[in-house]
Amino acid sequence: MLAGKEVLIVEDDPVFIRIISGFLKKEGCTVREAENGLDGLKALREGIPDLLISDLSMPVMTGLEFVQEVSLEYPMLPVIVISGTGGMSDVAQACASA
Repeated sequence: MLAGKEVLIVEDDPVFIRIISGFLKKEGCTVREAENGLDGLKALREGIPDLLISDLSMPVMTGLEFVQEVSLEYPMLPVIVISGTGGMSDVAQACASA
């Protein structure tokens, strides 16, 4: 089901990105990575993936700002929001923005 799909992961934690990327590659995905929201926007301009996975807590541009920008520029792009924080209010706010 994932084979042949392209996924963009926007995450600043190198361990977490390696885990997600490794899993997706084993499933046959092509994976691109960005360390923050600004780099994520640049990556989207280079090519639209089949799926975007984004952290909420990142430097340079917060994940919430990033997801809001993505929802405006790329409204049909499926987005999965991840968060290492304990509060679900940020995740709910990101989902409402998308």
